[in-house]
Amino acid sequence: MYFRVDDIPTKYRHPEQAQFDECLRAVDFAPRYDALCAAHPKRGPEVPVGARMPALQGTGRRWYYNRQFKFYALRERERLPKYCGLGLDLRIDARVETALLFSTPDGHLSAPLAKLARNMHRFTEPGFVYRPAAHPAPRIGSLEELPAILTDCLALYDLLAEAIRAAGDWWRPALARAA
Repeated sequence: MYFRVDDIPTKYRHPEQAQFDECLRAVDFAPRYDALCAAHPKRGPEVPVGARMPALQGTGRRWYYNRQFKFYALRERERLPKYCGLGLDLRIDARVETALLFSTPDGHLSAPLAKLARNMHRFTEPGFVYRPAAHPAPRIGSLEELPAILTDCLALYDLLAEAIRAAGDWWRPALARAA
């Protein structure tokens, strides 16, 4: 069944959801994420904990580890007002699970990248069939493959973050209402 995101009945709908969906469509997000997962299909043994942080540091970015929820976080701090955020969360075991962090003063638009890709397929492709057992994520075949997977994930995040920044000033309307 083909329907638009705006047609979904919901208790709460973010005011900028349609603009966010347009950003995802503009960068052709769903096929890119599917290609990323297809490029790394072989699942190997779990990556040792001691090898995760050195691989992340090799990306040249500053990562934080959240001990409570056990994920690595990348946050952009520059040029963002209070209560706003843009970043990426990674959980590494035998695969790399990624989640986009994007929040505005009106609320967050954050979600795992697999969910964002699934929703884009669901809302734009009339014949899409959801398979609950399939939660796509790039799989780590060997420890040597991890830096390449991280580079690919960060390239996709950079593309998405640039589209979000270029789409306009997400924070100004909410900050104007608060004033």
